[in-house]
Amino acid sequence: MLSEALLAEEGIHSITASEYLTTIILCLSVGGLENMRADRHIFSVTSEFVQKFSDISGIVFSDLHKVIRQMFTHFRSMYYRLQFDYPITNPLTEQVINNYKEVFTLVAQAIRSFSDILGAVPDDEIAFLTIHLISFIYTGDNSKNDSITAAIVCPNGIGNSALAYLQLTSLFPNIKFLKPFRYADLDHHLANVDMIFSTFYRSDLFTKGKPCFIIETDYVDRRKI
Repeated sequence: MLSEALLAEEGIHSITASEYLTTIILCLSVGGLENMRADRHIFSVTSEFVQKFSDISGIVFSDLHKVIRQMFTHFRSMYYRLQFDYPITNPLTEQVINNYKEVFTLVAQAIRSFSDILGAVPDDEIAFLTIHLISFIYTGDNSKNDSITAAIVCPNGIGNSALAYLQLTSLFPNIKFLKPFRYADLDHHLANVDMIFSTFYRSDLFTKGKPCFIIETDYVDRRKI
């Protein structure tokens, strides 16, 4: 077992410590297709959830399997967090609800269909799922890449965006983030990204045809990443 091996390297041989570390690994690791024997049930629930969302929203994804694979990268860790009551904070929840309320509501409605398996799903988790789904909705899921690619935009130099990069890659390990760049360079990168994260507000950001989220720099500072 991975947890036992990691603890053994530190000279720790404790069943309690091993169980605790295993819980953390399950709750924070990204879902992949490498070990489907153990995760087959979760992948099945993910697939049913995406199909349920498609049914109630009327959105037909041109590559349903790609959407399911991407959603599974988050769904697996979410599944275990719900099982173990492991808390997680999504700093973008309020922004998602305010800016993408319709999609958020549909995701919440779809996920409630699986309450017998997942239990009550908090808004923070629903917001994470919404962020992943809107990237496909906005791009028509026509991206050639299997993973979602995101831009991090800053006013001039990298400044707080360097901290935002560390924060975002920690929050979304299953999203590929480009290294931060200036707003002036955004149009040059636009064709290669599915969504935009910015360390500052500018109305033009919301006219680019991509989902956009503003990262509050004071939140990044508080996290001391």
